[in-house]
Parts: sequence; structure tokens; C-alpha cells
Amino acid sequence: MWYYAKAFPAPIMLASTWNPEIAEEVGRAMGEEVKYYNISVLLVPGLNIHRHPLCDRNFEYFSEDPLLSGRIAATFVRECSV
Repeated sequence: MWYYAKAFPAPIMLASTWNPEIAEEVGRAMGEEVKYYNISVLLVPGLNIHRHPLCDRNFEYFSEDPLLSGRIAATFVRECSV
């Protein structure tokens, strides 16, 4: 079976907008797609600080700023899980 999926922006791009409404829209779209394909696990978002010495996947994290990361991630997850 083939699954056709949208290409969503990386979390670091969402956080760089400083706009929770955009994260909300992306989270909602991702949640709808997951429901459409009846997928039970969605492994997003990654929430980490970029300057951690063991981190090598910084593009998966929202921001180096913990407040910005928390606000954008909370909005994203809230909409993704609806």
C-alpha cells in the first residue's frame, strides 16, 4: 500500500517565524493526515536545546530559546493531537 504525504516544514522553521498560529495550522494538518491514514503513533516534536554537546539532529528541534520552544511546541502538539 502506498501512502502519499505532505512535506511539512522542519520545526526550526516553524519556531523562526515566532508565530504560534502557523505552528497551530501545521500541527492541525499533520494531525488530520495521521488520522486519515489511521496511524497510531506520531513521533513529533523533538524538544531539546541546540547547543547540547550530544545533539546531532538540531533541525528536529524548535529553538535554542526555551520559552519560544515551549510555546511553539505546546501549540503544535495541542493541534496535532485533536
